Amino acid sequence: MLEEHLFLGSSGPVGHMKIRTDGALCNCGDHGCWVTEVSLPALARKVEKEYIDIAGIRNGDEALLKVLDEIAEMLGHGIANLVNLFNLDSIILGGAMLPLLPYMLDKTRATVE
Repeated sequence: MLEEHLFLGSSGPVGHMKIRTDGALCNCGDHGCWVTEVSLPALARKVEKEYIDIAGIRNGDEALLKVLDEIAEMLGHGIANLVNLFNLDSIILGGAMLPLLPYMLDKTRATVE
């Protein structure tokens, strides 16, 4: 909530906040946008797989867990930017990455703090 309104940012301007200077090309023409670095397509691209199997995460696929940890950190940096910019008390996360959040939450929280 921002000034009594629900603020959705995943596909809007917030998604195009630069999170990496050497990141992937975004459809906006820039590189390293939050939306291109913290997403299922980003995870699949970084582990060079067509789809992500949560069983691989549960079974300890080290390459997958390493990339997921990097994405969790970038998620945390983006959240920290939003908290600092808008003085937010809370953040509600959702979307396609939600099933992976339990594997990312500790790193994301640590990065935000």
